[in-house]
Amino acid sequence: MSPHDGRAAWDAQRAVLRALIFDGGLDRSLTAGPTFLVRTELRQVERTAARLGSDVLTRHRRGAVPLTESFSGSLAGVPLEAHPMLAARFRRSSWFAGHGEVPDRRDQLSAEEAFYRFLCDEKIGSADRRLAEFAEAMISALAVQPCAAFRVPPEIERAGFGYFVVIEAAGRTLLFATAHERIVRGPIDWMTAEVLRHRGNRPRGSKISGSVWGAVNERLASIGLAFTTADPAAPGGDPASWFP
Repeated sequence: MSPHDGRAAWDAQRAVLRALIFDGGLDRSLTAGPTFLVRTELRQVERTAARLGSDVLTRHRRGAVPLTESFSGSLAGVPLEAHPMLAARFRRSSWFAGHGEVPDRRDQLSAEEAFYRFLCDEKIGSADRRLAEFAEAMISALAVQPCAAFRVPPEIERAGFGYFVVIEAAGRTLLFATAHERIVRGPIDWMTAEVLRHRGNRPRGSKISGSVWGAVNERLASIGLAFTTADPAAPGGDPASWFP
């Protein structure tokens, strides 16, 4: 198959091959349909399907740890022997169908976002833990791929230095940011969060005085991250330690 055959035909061919590879219940007689599959080695497709199907949760991708590690806290209640079934459900989900790893498709979801949305639909793990692990995974991915080959999730904010997200989880305010391939993460105080959420611009009527607001901005800028960074006095560490 070739993208020169036309976008519609190209997308249709990709959809059939994707279904053959990832949908274990699909009738293999599909290969008798589209003419391009006459030239496809079915045994190779089946081998690829077996490999990708078995390691969808454990595969290492560029700059990212496996999904089972990124979302280890959320998956803590899922027995290891149930992971293959979970992976199969994920592969059949609409979220998985929307994800991809093709460099020229900026509308595709990253594997991390697709799996996070899937976990939310399945209500696997606590909402706070899922969100924190999602934020950590996305910022880690964006540190390696600042010009992302996937859609940047709406929860993640762009800035001149990179990306950041401030979330409320486990009764704490947490910052995850990447600036110039450097990752900053950890709990922050409410004033720092306020400055971050307003991108350093003090809104009229703010409860934070102008002098304090300016001091927070200066503290953030002093380490070279423009207006975004974690409070230097706040501990970082493993996000798993932020939950009881």
